[in-house]
Amino acid sequence: MIAIKPEYLPIKSLMFDDQVVTLNFNGEVCSRFSDALWNFRHYIHNKNVSNSRALINFDTVLSDGSNFLDEKNSTLLLSTKQYLYTRFNTPNPRSGKVLGPQSLIGHFYSIKTFINYLISQKKYNFSLFNKDDTNRFQDYIFERNPKLGTNTNAKYLGVIEDLYHFRYLLPDGLAEHPWPDSSVVHLSNDRKNNGGRNLRQTPCIPDYLCSQLFTNSVKFLEDNSHRIIKSFSLLTKLALKIAYKELKNERKTNDIKTTRPDKLALYHAKRSREYIKYKNKILKRYNFSSKIELTKFMHKARACCYVIIALTTGMRNSEIASLNFSSFIKSEGWDGEEYFWLEDLTYKLEEEPTEAKWMVPEIVRIAIDHLTSVNFPLIDVIRFSLPYLNDSDKENQNNLIPFLFKGNDNKTNLLNGVSNDHWNQTLKLLSKEFDLCITEHNNDLKLPPGSIWPLATHHFRRTFACLAARSSLGDLRYLREHYKHWSLDMTLYYANTDVFDDSLFDEVLTERNDLQSTLVSDWIVKDVPLAGGRGEAIATFRQRGGLKKSKDMPSLVKQISDSVFVRGTGHSWCLASGDGCGGEGLYDELLCPDCDSSVIDKSHVPVWKGLKEQHELLLNMPDSGVGTKERAREYIKKSEELIDRLIV
Repeated sequence: MIAIKPEYLPIKSLMFDDQVVTLNFNGEVCSRFSDALWNFRHYIHNKNVSNSRALINFDTVLSDGSNFLDEKNSTLLLSTKQYLYTRFNTPNPRSGKVLGPQSLIGHFYSIKTFINYLISQKKYNFSLFNKDDTNRFQDYIFERNPKLGTNTNAKYLGVIEDLYHFRYLLPDGLAEHPWPDSSVVHLSNDRKNNGGRNLRQTPCIPDYLCSQLFTNSVKFLEDNSHRIIKSFSLLTKLALKIAYKELKNERKTNDIKTTRPDKLALYHAKRSREYIKYKNKILKRYNFSSKIELTKFMHKARACCYVIIALTTGMRNSEIASLNFSSFIKSEGWDGEEYFWLEDLTYKLEEEPTEAKWMVPEIVRIAIDHLTSVNFPLIDVIRFSLPYLNDSDKENQNNLIPFLFKGNDNKTNLLNGVSNDHWNQTLKLLSKEFDLCITEHNNDLKLPPGSIWPLATHHFRRTFACLAARSSLGDLRYLREHYKHWSLDMTLYYANTDVFDDSLFDEVLTERNDLQSTLVSDWIVKDVPLAGGRGEAIATFRQRGGLKKSKDMPSLVKQISDSVFVRGTGHSWCLASGDGCGGEGLYDELLCPDCDSSVIDKSHVPVWKGLKEQHELLLNMPDSGVGTKERAREYIKKSEELIDRLIV
């Protein structure tokens, strides 16, 4: 359910008078213009946004030590509210879009930096900023943060430029452009939107660390899920049983700040003699040294569930955060086999959440089962608290019940979805505990060997796309058996419905094109030995340096790469386009070395060595017939020829 935006009135309108900024789900006023706190929780769909990141709190300290709500800052406070209210309701003249709640909250933090600069210059109106301030503002922010990223710098500058573009709607806008001879892109050097920044900034987890991470996550759940669930369930049930009795006593305490009866009752229940006695027995029964250790294991198990789901689906953090009890489903495919899916909502670039669907291997069930079981006690806690919450909190907690990822929000004493910031902290800790130690110099983060990979939520989608792209290119190391027919060919099937995550297929296709370009580049640019009919042709082509017609080598590689479609057989690369063996080379390796459409390079040497060894064993088996021995000799001879040719 989404809250409706209240009616908008321009700031300069004569009728503007403490307008409503936000409403709740019931259409009741949630925030007014004059309030010190603007609450956007009802407009934010994502469950991975913490409550604190759904608010604009004007009760904040500025760089000079004053509070933003102090009388001396009243002009700047009013101008800030006018700007934010206008951006929330009025399309930008260039993009044609209004700011969404999360973007608006981000703009508040950016404009706060701008306000701190103005205060340092003894300027208490936005309109006093002029082009002479530009360099001083840049010096100011880099003095405060020398490692400031170009994209963050662009956000700071973008807010100032907004004050010029919205000057007709704001009483305190900028009359003149702040940098008439420049631009935000130029000043910040943030060239992503201009195509100048590297589009492949998202790192891919190295294969060996990815395997280690996934294996350890599955093993941790297999070894610990049952005892975590049983001990947590029994302890929660025990605490609630005593807490219901404590409610009647209405005992108070100064040890905690809250006055909510449910929280006070739980506090006293967990310190009662009865609870402590049985708590120790339960922990001992399930081999936990303390409640603190159980909590650590619960957080680690939840992180392992996240890893398993993220690595096998490529789902975004916001999508994983919205998984619920009915998300995991089974269905019979067009081939009569059983397939497994996660159904959920996707939010990326969507004004409204839309349904989406991802194919998953059966192993995901271990994560879903754990999350489902550990959530039953949490639901009991929510229901215990509901009678003591205000209407807004009661509605939020009720809405949270079906979702699998829940966490305690210490600021509100309520359960909430797990925020992206919390996930990144947890994943980095998991990376250390699983000792994800980098051993190779060649990694996307350019970290030296010996470093621990700093795992983050945005790494998983790119990693999944790389794995899937390699699978479609023929890398049999990918867990294809878990995904049945998961490949780019499935896009033909997926195209018949709108519920599948098309953008994920686009990312896989992009990764596949990159991999193919790299492969073709190695064949053309490097003087490496190649075999196969097409491999010999490429080796000959490399010698015709004077006849290569392209402005540079990257352009040539792209031109050639775009004109072929490379498929892997495991023992060769196939470039056939309808006139090949019809796929028989997948099963009969001897068809590939002399095929006009094949390329065999150094990466295939281990495979041909393995084929040679296997057929040497077959040749020496006493019960092998004449035909079998002759076939084995052919394999051994061809393997030896290829190995000698490819190893220089």
